[in-house]
Amino acid sequence: MDKQSENQQVDNEEVVVIEQKDNKARLYIGIAAVLGIATGGLIGASITQNDWQKRYTELETRYQQTLTQTQNNEATLSEQLSMAESESQLKLRKAVEEKVAEHQEQVEELNSQIAQLEQDKTDLANQLSSQKEAIGKRREKRILSWLVRMIFKAPCLSSPKSCLNVKLN
Repeated sequence: MDKQSENQQVDNEEVVVIEQKDNKARLYIGIAAVLGIATGGLIGASITQNDWQKRYTELETRYQQTLTQTQNNEATLSEQLSMAESESQLKLRKAVEEKVAEHQEQVEELNSQIAQLEQDKTDLANQLSSQKEAIGKRREKRILSWLVRMIFKAPCLSSPKSCLNVKLN
């Protein structure tokens, strides 16, 4: 019987207690959850902040290096462009000077040809005037000789009155 009484006691001891949750318990659970989330957020933020600061510093350093390198490249490029421009301008200037010299030679050659042509024109004008003079003299001689022939062949020699009549008519 002892065993039975022990079993009954054990059965009696296994009584289940059912609790009722009240509103305060829910409030405490909510506060505990909010505090847990906030604490986790703070811990995560402090860990992330250290990592973030390192990365930000690293990125800022890289940015400054890239910016400096870009400025150096721009300065070098600007110098190279100015050198290229000055070289191309020098080449262009030489080419222009060569063309100007070539054209100047052509102008001088043409001027000498013009002077020669003007001289030839003057010579030809003089020759033409002398030839006109010679032609005029020859014409005068021919006319005079014709007149002389006409006079000597004319009937005036035999009678002067007939010559006067011929000349008046």
